[in-house]
Amino acid sequence: MGARASDGAVAFLKDAIRENHVMTGELGETPVTAVYDDRYDTAYVYRNPDEQTVSDVDGAVAVGGSTYAPDSLPLPRIHTFDAMWFAWVGYYPETNVYD
Repeated sequence: MGARASDGAVAFLKDAIRENHVMTGELGETPVTAVYDDRYDTAYVYRNPDEQTVSDVDGAVAVGGSTYAPDSLPLPRIHTFDAMWFAWVGYYPETNVYD
């Protein structure tokens, strides 16, 4: 699962995000959080500059004491692509990859 913005690109291995449900990384120098959505077998990547605690709660996602659907966190969402790695790395070779 890859996400890109003007300040860089980040990717989370789909098997890893499926297993962990919530993962963190960096896009450029900005902390990001990836969350898995088992309803659609996909993930969403959000900017998390204040490094809020994000956790999985039985298929929902907890942020700041409230729970949300994985596609509705109260954080800025970055368009996320379910791409094949060989194609992604051709366009974004400097991607930070998390597994």
